[in-house]
Amino acid sequence: MDIYEEIVQLRKQGKRAALATIIQIRGSVPSFETAKILVREDGSTVGSVGGGCVENDVWKAARQVMFEEKPKRLLFDLTDASNLEAGLICGGKVEIFIEPILATPTAYIFGAGHISKYISKVATLAGFNTVIIDNRPQ
Repeated sequence: MDIYEEIVQLRKQGKRAALATIIQIRGSVPSFETAKILVREDGSTVGSVGGGCVENDVWKAARQVMFEEKPKRLLFDLTDASNLEAGLICGGKVEIFIEPILATPTAYIFGAGHISKYISKVATLAGFNTVIIDNRPQ
């Protein structure tokens, strides 16, 4: 499944996720700039940023970003000698940006008068689902 299509579906369903994107590579790493992984609220994923312990750390950070609703940047240095012992033989650096994907927000408009019609239009243009609440019979 396409990551962007999945994001649209998750937002429509009111679910959260986090999108991690490689924004810079220096040296040799097992992926490419703009590679992405989408981490869903249930922990499942779409895409990859290279696998291994880097992807595991990105997954953990993505879960944190999802619940804190704040983006984060991570830098992985795979040139460290201790990485060779862990089986990481790439020898480069990779910077990853993780952003929260949140459900489409809802604007609640109280009163179904003539002004609420226009407020609803503006809220919809701003990306909100709108709900108009009124105690009068229709």
